[in-house]
Amino acid sequence: MGTVPIETETEHRPLNDPTPVSRVAVARFFVAAAAVCVLVPTLLGFAGRHGWQIDLLTHFRFQYCWLLLASSIALAVLGSRRVVWLSLAGLAINLCLVVPLYLSPADHAEADPAGPELVIMHRNVNTGGGDPAGVARAIRDSGADLVFLQEVTQRWLDQLLGNLGPYELIAAEARSDNFGIAVYKRRDATGEAPTIEIDSARVFDITAGIADVPVIELLVTVEGRPLSILSIHPLPPVNLRYARDRDATLAAAADWANQQPHAHLIVGDFNATPWSTAFRDLVDQTKLVNSQLGFGRQPTWPTTFASACMIPIDHLLHSTDLVTIDRRLGEAHGSDHLPLIVTLSWSKP
Repeated sequence: MGTVPIETETEHRPLNDPTPVSRVAVARFFVAAAAVCVLVPTLLGFAGRHGWQIDLLTHFRFQYCWLLLASSIALAVLGSRRVVWLSLAGLAINLCLVVPLYLSPADHAEADPAGPELVIMHRNVNTGGGDPAGVARAIRDSGADLVFLQEVTQRWLDQLLGNLGPYELIAAEARSDNFGIAVYKRRDATGEAPTIEIDSARVFDITAGIADVPVIELLVTVEGRPLSILSIHPLPPVNLRYARDRDATLAAAADWANQQPHAHLIVGDFNATPWSTAFRDLVDQTKLVNSQLGFGRQPTWPTTFASACMIPIDHLLHSTDLVTIDRRLGEAHGSDHLPLIVTLSWSKP
């Protein structure tokens, strides 16, 4: 008598149905590809001197950190040991560039207790938009001793006139493009603010016609201490000519700084982050101190994006005989930039 085969249920998978192992492999591939896509600009950014498009890659070091951190975690979970080390190496490279912004300089000078404190505000007000009433109110409430405005048109000057309270206009060049510029000084009747005497103020093209954008040079005496200030707004590096003109402005600013016989600073919308080639050249050639050190990333542009996507392009650099006491950002009031407010003092002799 023969035996009857017993039928058992078997699972029949379609040929195109990926197994769990293949799904992990696909996930590894895409995460590894994403990591490589961030690693490439991480490394290319160091070659920014060789092309303006390449230099644009340097501006997003903070964002690269988060993307590589996420990819490293994902690759570790997926068991991709080889690629995870590449991702971690890229993360370390970017952290080495970002973390110093959160640390005070090793040779950080102490403020002179007998020295005056000076509060400087820099605002890019936005040529075509902005809220003049809000900006005027923010300036009055800031307590800033000197206020530098950029993207100033005649409309802006007219609407701020009479609305700034104790602030008086020192110098300005209104323009219909994005490169008008102005500086205001606070009159103080209470005696609480430092005594600031304006020795000279001029608006000129520091590049001698190369970039054709104005800067303000302000020479002041703060309670007997001389101080030179340069407010700049270079062209944005959106094409080869503009990138060259921006670099020419920053190079001319470096030459200006090296000619100053006493305390000095450069403030403005640099259209460059601390990691860009032209910015690093400016610092290296002058030994100016980035007021951002010790205060973190403090991104200023563009306000239309979430803070995590913004980059720091508004700066104040100062000579070593000055000390940054405080550095903060204000409200945009319709601008695509956040204003920068820096409190400075003189260092101990």
